[in-house]
Amino acid sequence: MFPLATLLLCVFTVVNIAVLVLRRDRVDHKHFCTPTFLPVLGALTCAFLVGPWTGRDSVQYTVAAVLIGIGVLLWLVTVLINRASGQKVAEPALETIGTAGPVN
Repeated sequence: MFPLATLLLCVFTVVNIAVLVLRRDRVDHKHFCTPTFLPVLGALTCAFLVGPWTGRDSVQYTVAAVLIGIGVLLWLVTVLINRASGQKVAEPALETIGTAGPVN
């Protein structure tokens, strides 16, 4: 069986942790904020469901590890190509952030 569910649970674990990290950033405008217990509960639940105690076949973990390794390798190649070509990371202009919504 393809380990898509395993990978998605890993991604959702990381996303919930990222929500907790990003909550610490202070911003000057109103934005959506969720109660702290929700991303904590989400991260713990997803991490629990990824574990081997859920009865997943060990082949799924091997395939998932290979796919994650391929993703990391492609990221590394992209970084090296961008550095070699002098490509810089694009940073949005601060005055345009949040203005992509519908026009009133």
